[in-house]
Amino acid sequence: MNIHDLVQRIRVRTPMYIGANSISALHFFLNGYNFAKWEAEGFENHAKNDPAYSLFPLDFWYFHEFAKIKVGAYSSVPGWRNLILKACGGDEKKGLETFFTMYDEFEQLSPVRYWKAVLTAENIAYNDDCQHCYRMSGTDETKREPVYTKPLAAYIIELDLTGKTAFLLVVETEETIEVKNEFYESFEQAAQNQNSYDGAATYFGKIDNWQELDEPPEFNKPINM
Repeated sequence: MNIHDLVQRIRVRTPMYIGANSISALHFFLNGYNFAKWEAEGFENHAKNDPAYSLFPLDFWYFHEFAKIKVGAYSSVPGWRNLILKACGGDEKKGLETFFTMYDEFEQLSPVRYWKAVLTAENIAYNDDCQHCYRMSGTDETKREPVYTKPLAAYIIELDLTGKTAFLLVVETEETIEVKNEFYESFEQAAQNQNSYDGAATYFGKIDNWQELDEPPEFNKPINM
């Protein structure tokens, strides 16, 4: 059973599963479910994340970002439970009702516009040379490695959040599709680097060739979210 199926079961028999009509009880239950699942699978294996082959529905982790946009918060760091509970004035029951309403919309998220930029040799070199962002590896965590391996193109995907708008940054490499784990509030944030947001330019330097697509791109590769 995946977490999307579990949420629907909880909705039908809430007290049986979580014991109370409370968003905090739901939060604790889902955390316990995830912990048990990760322990059974092995934490190291789970950390690698099994790739998906469809971008939607988005992984449940993105509900943190979804809640951030919906309640108008600056950051998703507090998590979906705290963001919704604060927006509901601390009312646990109202928070739970709001969660289910928001979750319905989250499950139905779909793209409304796409942009693509084929990465130039300069963009790829910017990533490969670790000029701004990099990953640390090696036994002593001192070796710098590029964030993306053999990148080919970047995509920005606009999402309609019913009265609000969010944008995803997606990077295509030779072998995979890598989805950045945050929602951006504007195309400019996703394309550039504004405030604390890591946009495409953070990884690849200046990109001048964004083109809006008439048709959705075909991501015929494993998708890592």
